[in-house]
Amino acid sequence: MDTPQQVKKDSRPHSQEALSQDEISKTEASGLSNFLGMQHAIKQLDTNTLTPNSILQLQRTIGNQAVQELLTKDKLQRNVIPPRHVVSPATTRPLPFITVKINGQWVDHWWIEISGSESYGWWPLNGNADTFDLGFSGVTGELNAVGRQPGTSPHIGTATRDPWHGETPPEQFHPHTIGRSNSLSDDEVRQQIRTFARGFSGDYRIVGGPNCHTFIQDMMRSVGLSREANRHSPVVP
Repeated sequence: MDTPQQVKKDSRPHSQEALSQDEISKTEASGLSNFLGMQHAIKQLDTNTLTPNSILQLQRTIGNQAVQELLTKDKLQRNVIPPRHVVSPATTRPLPFITVKINGQWVDHWWIEISGSESYGWWPLNGNADTFDLGFSGVTGELNAVGRQPGTSPHIGTATRDPWHGETPPEQFHPHTIGRSNSLSDDEVRQQIRTFARGFSGDYRIVGGPNCHTFIQDMMRSVGLSREANRHSPVVP
């Protein structure tokens, strides 16, 4: 049974509750516009084409509140592209075409190979240098031992190949990019290694360096190479 209040409410003249045809048309048009605007915005979000101008147009079409609700929905928020002035930080990546090779930890040799076709290491120019000079005083250093005279040492390289190129040492690894090198292309990383190697100069001294160990360590720090991934500073051997 209807309550008196319900009867009274239902018995009100229909004209008091009904909207005019004109108002209905406007409401329907507004609703359709909002719906189409929402669908268009969702499509833009899904295809990562929503721009500041698009947002402004939506605000004019469906209102600020509707735009805010649209942009803050969990499902859609993940798809909103960041402002153009915000650059997502590049991430570290492995460099399988670069191999750092370590043959011993003291008086043996360290060098770096690029794509299996070129390599760089630091050597004493005189392979028969006095032990004291080689160890403490220092002797003239040379990239890839290219200046050694034939017959004075079995280890003589070329401008782009270390004498031990292609050898398989007890230890080797592929470095990762770190810091600014994250944004370098593979070719740019290769060129950075070449530039460092060809510009390196100084003596060769086992104790305190420079030597083949510090050559590799300094190169990795300079280029931005790390033995381990996801570190804030280079991890060198």
